[in-house]
Amino acid sequence: NFVENIDWPDIARRLSNYSGADIAAVCAAAASGQFWEEVKAGTDLTNPRVLAAVADSVIRRPITMAHFERAIEKVHSSVAGDLNRYEAWMEQHGSID
Repeated sequence: NFVENIDWPDIARRLSNYSGADIAAVCAAAASGQFWEEVKAGTDLTNPRVLAAVADSVIRRPITMAHFERAIEKVHSSVAGDLNRYEAWMEQHGSID
C-alpha cells in the first residue's frame, strides 16, 4: 500500500483552486517528502551506496497525510489569483447569458 491514512475529501477541498499541474506538483512533493526527511536526518545522499539503500527503503514506505500537508504548505495554487479576480468580476457584473 503506497498511501496510509489519507483524508482524500480534505485534500480535495484544500486543492479545489489548484490546476491539474498544481495537483501533480503537490503529489510529487508529497512523494519526495520521505527523501527530504532523510536529508534533514543528516543522511549522506551523495554516497551512491547510501542513496541506493535509502531509495529502496523510501520506495517501500507509505506516503502519509503529513507528507501531503507539508506538500500543500509548499506548493501554492498558480490560478487562485485569477479565479478570485473572475469571481469578483462575476459578482460585480453578472454573467452574459
